[in-house]
Amino acid sequence: MATFPGLDSRFIIDLSLQQPFRDKDTGLPLRNGTLTFYDDCNRTTPKSVYKLSGGPSSYIYTDVGNVITLNSAGYPTDTIYYFPYDGDPDTSEGDIVLYYVEVKNESGVTQQNREAIPNLVKESAESTNLENFIPNGQFRANKTIGDITSVEETCVAYGPWYWVQDSTSSATDNVSFNNLGITNDPERYPRYECVVQSITPDGGDLVKDLRIRFKDVNKFASTTDVFTFKFSGRSKTGANVSVEAFAVYNLGTGGSPSTRIEKSIKSSTDLTPSWTTVEGSFTFDVNDGETLGTNNDDYVEIAIRFPTDGAFTAGITDCVLALGDLTDVEYPYITDEQDSSVYLGGSLPYPDPDGANLYLPTRLGPCGLEYDDSMVSDVIYKTRHLYLEPNEIVCDGTSYFDNQTKNGIPLSRCGQKLRLDSGTEPRFGTGRQFVNPYVTAGNLDYVYLATNFKGSTTLAAAGTSGFTVAAAHTGADYACESYRTSAITNHVYIHDLAFGAAATPPSAGTSGFTITVLRQGNTNVRELIRVDTISAAAMVSGGKYFLWSNTTTNYYVWFTIDGLGSDPAPGGIGIKINLLSTDSSSEVAVKLFKAMNGYQLTQILCTSGATLDGKYFTFSTYVPTDYYVWYNVDGGSTDPAQSGTGIEVAIASTDTATQVAAATVSALNMFAWCPPDLRGRFIRIYNNGSGFDPEASNRYMLWREDNDGDNIGTTQIDEYSEHNHPFSYSAVLAEGTFVVVDTLITGINGDTSLPNNISVNSGGKETRPENIYLNAVMKI
Repeated sequence: MATFPGLDSRFIIDLSLQQPFRDKDTGLPLRNGTLTFYDDCNRTTPKSVYKLSGGPSSYIYTDVGNVITLNSAGYPTDTIYYFPYDGDPDTSEGDIVLYYVEVKNESGVTQQNREAIPNLVKESAESTNLENFIPNGQFRANKTIGDITSVEETCVAYGPWYWVQDSTSSATDNVSFNNLGITNDPERYPRYECVVQSITPDGGDLVKDLRIRFKDVNKFASTTDVFTFKFSGRSKTGANVSVEAFAVYNLGTGGSPSTRIEKSIKSSTDLTPSWTTVEGSFTFDVNDGETLGTNNDDYVEIAIRFPTDGAFTAGITDCVLALGDLTDVEYPYITDEQDSSVYLGGSLPYPDPDGANLYLPTRLGPCGLEYDDSMVSDVIYKTRHLYLEPNEIVCDGTSYFDNQTKNGIPLSRCGQKLRLDSGTEPRFGTGRQFVNPYVTAGNLDYVYLATNFKGSTTLAAAGTSGFTVAAAHTGADYACESYRTSAITNHVYIHDLAFGAAATPPSAGTSGFTITVLRQGNTNVRELIRVDTISAAAMVSGGKYFLWSNTTTNYYVWFTIDGLGSDPAPGGIGIKINLLSTDSSSEVAVKLFKAMNGYQLTQILCTSGATLDGKYFTFSTYVPTDYYVWYNVDGGSTDPAQSGTGIEVAIASTDTATQVAAATVSALNMFAWCPPDLRGRFIRIYNNGSGFDPEASNRYMLWREDNDGDNIGTTQIDEYSEHNHPFSYSAVLAEGTFVVVDTLITGINGDTSLPNNISVNSGGKETRPENIYLNAVMKI
C-alpha cells in the first residue's frame, strides 16, 4: 500500500477496463471471468494492479494483486490503475515495465489478450532543451586530491562533489582527474573524467561513494515529478566494476532521523572497459514525518556507489540530473559562463538569517565559493582618522556583548574569533565596561568579580542566592598601573602613570613583603617597583601595611584578614584590601594588583546548586550598568526578571559550590568580550618561543590573570637597556665633607681622587617602548 498527499502521476487508469467484457462465442457478458496481469516482457511473471481510495488529503493506492474477477455484468467492480514501472511504488527505480493482460471466461477459456498496456512511451531526451541540475558534471573545475585515508568525506571537485566513505574506514583511495583530450566517446566530448581508485580496500566499509551535494534536503521533493539521473563510466583496469546510484538525504544538525536516509536510483550495473551508460528514473519523494535541523545545513545528494570489498579503478563523466522520465540522455550544450555560474555561484552558502555573513567578501574555497571570514578579528590600519566601515570597531578595549549588533552584524561573529581555543574565555578579557570574573586555586568556592575600570561603583549584593558577598577592594584611582605574571606568581609590579620621582620612597612597613625599586622615576622615566607578597597566614593578623606613593601622593596599603584588623593609620591615604586567611601569596598578589589598578574587587562565596532554583545575585559595572546573575537549575527554572540585564547560568541540582562557581565564571566570560586596547602602544610581533624578546615571560594582560607571558595580546611596559655611566673625580676634600658624583654614589669623604669609576648598572635586557603582542602572518 502506498500513501500520497495527492494523486501520483505514475499510476495510470485504463478506462477501457470499465466496459463490459463479452464471450467471444455467445456475445454475452463474461460473467465471473478473469483478467490476469503479467510483465509484458516476461509473460509468466505476475504484475500487480491497484485500486484508489482515500481522499484529497491522503490518497491510497492499494495493491489488489494480478488477478481481477469480473462481476455478473462482465466488468471489474473497482476501477483499475496500472503502475507501469519496475518494482512497487516505494522501491521503483522508474524503469518502464508495461503490462500483458489475459482475459478468460469462468471456465478458464482464453477470450482475448492485450499487450503493451498502457500505451506509455518513454520520452527521449533532447539535449538542446535539457536542463541539467548537476553542476560541473564533466569535472571541468577539479582539484588535485591524491590519496584519501581515514576521512569520512573529502571535497574533490567544485559543485560540490565529495568522496564519502565510512568515518572509521582504514581504506586508502585515490581521486584524480584525467584529461581525455579530443574524444567523442562518450558522446559529448567531455574534457575530464573523475578517476576513482581503490588502492587498499577495507572490507568492513559500507559506503564508498562519489556524491554531488545540493543544499536543502527538500530541493527536489515531490511524489509525482520523475527525474532521470545518468552518467557515463568505465573500468580502467580490464575487470568490470559494479556501481549503483542512490539519493541520500541528510536532515541537518539536530534533525531526525540523524542518520542519512537512502533511496535507490539504479541497481547494480557493471562498468566495462568501454564506456557504459548508467541511467535510472525515480522520484525524490517527500520527507514527511522527519524533523528538519535548525542550522540550515541539511542537504540531498546523488551518490554513485562503488564496491567496498576489492581494488578497482573507474572513470566517471557526463553526469546529468534532468526532470522527466527520459531515455538516451545526453550531456546538454552549455557555455563556460553558464557552467561556472552554476558550480561556483550555486555553491555559495545561503546567507545566515542572523546577518553573520553581512559585509563579508567571497573567496574560492575547496568546494566552491564561500563567505570569507578569515579576517574577522584581525587588526588593520586606517589612513582615515575616525571613519569606520560598517564591519569595523576600534581597538580601544571597549566591551561588546554577543546579543548586540552593529549595522545588522551580530557581534558574536567577532566575539567567537576572539575567544581562546577552549571557546569559553575572551582572549583579551571582557573590556572596560564589564567585569573580569575568576576563581583561584586555593578558594575554589569563591567567584571574584573585578571591574575593569578605575573607580568604585554599586557594590554587589547576594539577592536571593544565599551567597556570602563581600568587597575585597572598593575601587579608586591611584594614578598607577599594576600587573603580575605567572613567571613568579607572588610578584606584583606597580608602574606610575606620570613621569617623575615618587613623592616618598616605598617601604615594606609591617607587611612582611619585600619591595624593590626597579626603576627610579624622573622627568623622563616613570617609576617602577616590585612587591613580593607573602601569604595571608604568614602575615599572622590584619592591620599590616606597606608604604607607597605616586609622584604626588603618599599611600599606605593595609590589609584585613577574614574581616579582622584595624586601620594602622601610619600617615597618607589608606588603600584597604580584605584578605581571606586561606589566601596564598599568589592570591594575595592577585588582590593587590587588582586594587592598585583601582578596580573594585568583590569576593562571592557560592553555595551548592540544590538551593539555587531561579535564585540570583546582583552586581554593577563602572559604566554604570546593573546586572543580575540567575541560576537555571536542571533546565527548569524561571528567569526572576530583576531590574537590569539578566545573565543566565545553567547548573545541575547536584552541582557542588565549586562547580557553581566555575559555571558562574564561564557564563560571565561568555557574556562579554573586547578587542585589544592598542591606543598609544607599539605593536610587537608575537615572540612564540623564538628568543628575540628576552623578557617574553614578563608580559601581562590587565583584564586577564591567566593570559600572560609569551602569548598573543599580552602587554610589556617600556624599558631601557641595562647600562652604567663612567666617571672620574679629582679633588682634595676637607675633612667631614662629601660629594655626590652620581645619584647612585654617595658618602665620598676625604679621598683625593676617584679616577676611572663607573656607576652601578641600571635598566633591563633591552630598550623598548610599551608594546602589545600581535601575530604576523603571510597570505598564500
